[in-house]
Amino acid sequence: MPQATLPDPQAPQPIEAPAANPGGHPGDEVPPGTPQSAEDVCGRCAGRGWLDAGVCPDCAGSGRVTVNVGDA
Repeated sequence: MPQATLPDPQAPQPIEAPAANPGGHPGDEVPPGTPQSAEDVCGRCAGRGWLDAGVCPDCAGSGRVTVNVGDA
């Protein structure tokens, strides 16, 4: 009789991304094209686009997010 296999607790677990920001990334502060906004390096993954457990949920793997600049 085959034995049941348990999941490896050391294995990386998938990260669930938050709901998508239409036209942008989940970690964007504002939608792309907003006045006084610019693209910046994702703070969560430092621009790599991935974390140890997989694709970065804040930038959806791009390594970039849209942020407010100035007094917006």
